[in-house]
Amino acid sequence: MLVGPQMYEWMSHNFFVIATIIGVIGVMGYYFFRTSRKRGRYRQ
Repeated sequence: MLVGPQMYEWMSHNFFVIATIIGVIGVMGYYFFRTSRKRGRYRQ
């Protein structure tokens, strides 16, 4: 594990990669949540 200043340096170098991964996971989770709610009892 990278801890402390090394982790901050690594994160600053890989910020774009981390942001892209978080964005993809967030979008996938958002669509999964929407489709599961549509299929569930909260139908509109």
